[in-house]
Amino acid sequence: MPFPPWPADQVARYTAYRTTEPITIDGQLDEAGWLAAPRSPRFRDLINGNETIHSTQAAVLWDDHNLYVGFWVEEPFVEATLKNRDDPIYK
Repeated sequence: MPFPPWPADQVARYTAYRTTEPITIDGQLDEAGWLAAPRSPRFRDLINGNETIHSTQAAVLWDDHNLYVGFWVEEPFVEATLKNRDDPIYK
């Protein structure tokens, strides 16, 4: 049986922020734009709404040409089996 949609009044909201600082796509979120951007609320479990064991937050920046999404993930056991561009991550 599918779960009902999460109540709209309990969905966290976040605003994307405009940046005038250059952003380098290198996996490092240390540019001035990232440091100035407020982070999202801590992610929550999709089923029960509780905080997850490990913290995950995001920030979204935009400029005249691009939309940037950064994630701060506290995960002690990062593993990957798909490592190439265009790997079928949906599997």
